[in-house]
Amino acid sequence: MSQPAPTSSAPQTPLPATKTKVKPPIRFRLRNVLLFLAAGLALVVAAVTAVVVFYIGRSAYQAGHQTSPTEAADGLLYAILHERSESAASKYLCDDGSIKHQVHSMIGQAKRFESSGKSAQYSWGAPHVRSRSTGRATVTVNVGLKVLDGSHTYPYPDQGWILGERNGGGPLGGWHVCSLRITGG
Repeated sequence: MSQPAPTSSAPQTPLPATKTKVKPPIRFRLRNVLLFLAAGLALVVAAVTAVVVFYIGRSAYQAGHQTSPTEAADGLLYAILHERSESAASKYLCDDGSIKHQVHSMIGQAKRFESSGKSAQYSWGAPHVRSRSTGRATVTVNVGLKVLDGSHTYPYPDQGWILGERNGGGPLGGWHVCSLRITGG
């Protein structure tokens, strides 16, 4: 016959439960989120500030320290004819009062012209060094003008600009326009 299964006399104890460590959930506390956003914003502001300071510093240095007579002529033309700014133009000028007065007059004429409701579009070719000696140069460039009056465009004959320049030399030097003569047109 069949025998009954042997039984042990010892009571059965359950196996001890293994404790697994559970990481606490990441808590998105408002303070932590705000600190993270503030740090990100500070990095963005620092990067933008660095780029702006670099750009302005480089432009300011280059404006007063042109390495060639043609760069000084081109910079002055842009300051007078496009920016119409005496402070921008002064970076390309010698300390001579007569050239500063002449540039002031030219910018004033352009501003008065535009206040009459007309618009002026200036263009110029590449400046050309006509003569150059130690520390001095003469640069020529042709400047064109188109006047826009409503839907009509009126072209004017090109003018020849002759710029007399000096090189200040040294680490803070550079080419500066000391005289300006306009022919034609």
